[in-house]
Amino acid sequence: MNNWKDRLRDILEGKIEDESEAPVPGERIGEKAEVHVTSFIENSVLPAFRELSAELEKHKRCSVIDVDEQKTEASLKVYFQDAEEFYYAVRGRTYQKGDFAFPQHAETQNESSLEAEVILRSGSHHMGDINSFSMDDIIKDFLDEYSKWAKF
Repeated sequence: MNNWKDRLRDILEGKIEDESEAPVPGERIGEKAEVHVTSFIENSVLPAFRELSAELEKHKRCSVIDVDEQKTEASLKVYFQDAEEFYYAVRGRTYQKGDFAFPQHAETQNESSLEAEVILRSGSHHMGDINSFSMDDIIKDFLDEYSKWAKF
């Protein structure tokens, strides 16, 4: 993402675009996947939140970054004039692969994939496999959701 800082400025100034995707539900994360999810939170989510936080400060927004004890979920709260303006969190989830309906694929029935889920005050949506999401992807998704919130 080349100009995410400009896009954030445009959202805050009312020059908004919408680039969103539909939500998909999931299951809570299992213990075996926590190490992988922790790495995703520490190496992709938190750096993205720090970048966003620094840029939000330039636009007279305060922000707070929180991480749960297991480091499987991180949130970014945006405040304006001492009131929470926007909430965005990313949580690691385990999804069972869908080939259970096909007996010929019985050897893969117990496999699961690690997915990222975004939580907003208005609900949640599914981002996809955590291995395919970078810091820039998280920033883009934050801006997509922030843009929708700003329109509302």
